Amino acid sequence: MPDMKTRSLLLAFILLVLLAFTGCGSFKYESEEVFKSPSGNKAVTVKIDYVSRPDVFYNSKRIFKYDRTGFTETVPWNVKWNSEDEIELYLADGRAKYENERYVIQIPAD
Repeated sequence: MPDMKTRSLLLAFILLVLLAFTGCGSFKYESEEVFKSPSGNKAVTVKIDYVSRPDVFYNSKRIFKYDRTGFTETVPWNVKWNSEDEIELYLADGRAKYENERYVIQIPAD
């Protein structure tokens, strides 16, 4: 059985590793942008990870996750408000190869 000093060092190491893993969640995204509805009553936040995959958040809850593979270049995502309860997320790059990257997302009720 290890002595008290060894157990304390082992516990400190485990806590340090756990702290490092929980703290790394904030480094998941490279950028984020807030898009307000035309009335200004609602807003969504689009967070982009390091391979240009977007996640959309409403009231701090993720309402859309991009499940496909990422991109080899940085690509710009934009939001168009279709109504107060629906947005369209699309790649604002303008190249034909990205024209199918459009997603209609329902905003949940408050």
